[in-house]
Amino acid sequence: MSAACQYATDVTDASWEVLPPLLPTPTWTPGGRGRPPRPLRQVVNGLLYVNKTGCQWRMLPKECGPWETVYGYFRRWRRAGVWERVMTELRQGERRCPGRLAAPSAGAIDSQSVKTATPSTDVGFMPDVMYSSCGQLSSPGRSPIYEAY
Repeated sequence: MSAACQYATDVTDASWEVLPPLLPTPTWTPGGRGRPPRPLRQVVNGLLYVNKTGCQWRMLPKECGPWETVYGYFRRWRRAGVWERVMTELRQGERRCPGRLAAPSAGAIDSQSVKTATPSTDVGFMPDVMYSSCGQLSSPGRSPIYEAY
């Protein structure tokens, strides 16, 4: 990790060499409207921090930049399909390294079954109140819950 890394989620120098060509270039020009763009590495570090920790945007550490700015980049890139393109390029690059095709040619599905309750056992909150096949409540007797509906 470089000296600039402060969190375990920060992008390493080796990873950062791969990312910039995949990210959109800032369109701001000096003397133009708006604020100058944030350093993209700082923005990506903020995005990775939120992704890994699951914290609220407003709880983003100050080292990552203002949360509004980092969220703005995230929102624009999500809408423009940048994340999908980045993940596709990284996945295809990873697959090409060992000499495989960029896209998978086959898949496997696990057919493990999960056991559920047997039909003869009562399961749920109130076993005497049942649902009919059309989704309406039905009761074998006069249930006070049924009367409320």
